[in-house]
Amino acid sequence: TEAEWEYACRAGSRSRYSSGNAPDSLAKIANVFDADAAVNWQKWQTFALQSHDGYAFTAPVASFAPNAFGLYDMHGNAWEWVGDWHADDYYAQSPIDDPQGPASGTVRVRRGGSWHTWPFYARASF
Repeated sequence: TEAEWEYACRAGSRSRYSSGNAPDSLAKIANVFDADAAVNWQKWQTFALQSHDGYAFTAPVASFAPNAFGLYDMHGNAWEWVGDWHADDYYAQSPIDDPQGPASGTVRVRRGGSWHTWPFYARASF
């Protein structure tokens, strides 16, 4: 579920990213939109991390450090689909413990971001 994915991504943290709150902290743990990718997308260069991770596109799995649970690539590299359907208002009325997501919908939730994702969209809660 989406809730299980977020729990796994956070790995016990309460910050925006499992590496902390600063977008620059992603440089060690995630393949997101950075200076290496920005050369291919000049229109969006202002949104890129200024670091270089060596990958303009996708990176081999486990190229970056794992989170505290030992999970790799939870932020960035490739979006991850979860089993939940998307609903803007679901969490306003969902159970607090173990929400399962809406029973139906038109699009599944994706989490984690990709190599082309700005840090804002790679947050654990996005």
